[in-house]
Amino acid sequence: MNNSLKKTLLAASLAALPLTLNAAGLGRINVLSALGQPLNAEIEVQANADEISSMTAKMASASVFEQANVAFSPVISLIRVAVEPRGSGAVIKLSSERPVSEPFVDMVVELNWSAGKLIREYTFLLDPAVTPSKAVSAVASPEAPPVARAPEAARAAAPAAPARSNAAPAPARAAAPAESYQVQRGDTLSKIANANKPQGVSLEQMLVALLRRNPEAFDGNNMNRLKAGRILSIPDATDAGAIPQTEARREVVAQAADFNAYRGRLAETVRTQAPTDTGEAQQQSSGRIAPRVTEAPRPGDDARDQVRVSRTEMQGAGEGSGSSQERLRMLEEDLAARDRALQDANDRLAELERNIAELQKLIELKSEGMATAQASAEQAAAPSEPPPVAPAPAPAV
Repeated sequence: MNNSLKKTLLAASLAALPLTLNAAGLGRINVLSALGQPLNAEIEVQANADEISSMTAKMASASVFEQANVAFSPVISLIRVAVEPRGSGAVIKLSSERPVSEPFVDMVVELNWSAGKLIREYTFLLDPAVTPSKAVSAVASPEAPPVARAPEAARAAAPAAPARSNAAPAPARAAAPAESYQVQRGDTLSKIANANKPQGVSLEQMLVALLRRNPEAFDGNNMNRLKAGRILSIPDATDAGAIPQTEARREVVAQAADFNAYRGRLAETVRTQAPTDTGEAQQQSSGRIAPRVTEAPRPGDDARDQVRVSRTEMQGAGEGSGSSQERLRMLEEDLAARDRALQDANDRLAELERNIAELQKLIELKSEGMATAQASAEQAAAPSEPPPVAPAPAPAV
């Protein structure tokens, strides 16, 4: 009787256990930030209102990371984790104050609520920020945006019930894998890779396989510079799976670094091609000193700039109307302004002459140094005279 009762209770417990474990689940992760920006991502939560009210989320401990064979990178400690209501459901909000500079982020998230606990691993890719539209456009074919932030739903890291996951939407493709796909404007390589990667192939492997299979579809052989309108040949599971995971990840990281360097070169090109405000900036960019002498007025020109007022005019100005006095004042101000301009020109000319004299001294010193070096070289190269040979002593008689 006791054994029968125990079996009945055990069966009831096992029957109720899946209901408790499957009551809440974690869905896909949506990354809203780019590489080099503070992290902004959300994980979908499937749960009812009672479960959401008691939910808390956090990053799993270092020991859980170790059990899941996931490296606890320094960026993990910068990420804040919180459960936020969203409509009738909720999301796990992932954020950071500092920019994230690692293109790949691996993490293990722990979700707790009153009736259970769930642990799940996530891996996602942070793409470089989109290049500004006003950058120099040297590409004939239009580029699709950089690799999209398409998440890869990770494997479960603890013996918990499998979470319900939503498949990433394919970019206007059928569910069955195809052999080719024409890139549409707005498509990204991550979306295409996620929509077509076979079972057992990681996102990184599929990205690299697509790049190697279709090099002509990428400007600069960079997966972040996908050309719109190109037809991609989709690799199968054998080709994509043949690429080692570590090699694929290194390739994707290198591609992200190369794209950042490309964006930096574009920004530098825009900066150097922008018109300079002064001639001094042009001289600095050319690397040559090209002084421009402004001809100063000759001493004889001062007479033309002077205003002579006769005694009669002075008397007329004193006796005349206020308009004559105003005219005299304006003439005096104009004369003072001309004197100041002449003085400024003389000062600039003197400064320029000093600069030219200093440059001349440098040239002379350089010429003397070269002459000394040349003389030393010639002296070292000249054959030295052999020492005089002493006469041999006469033989003894």
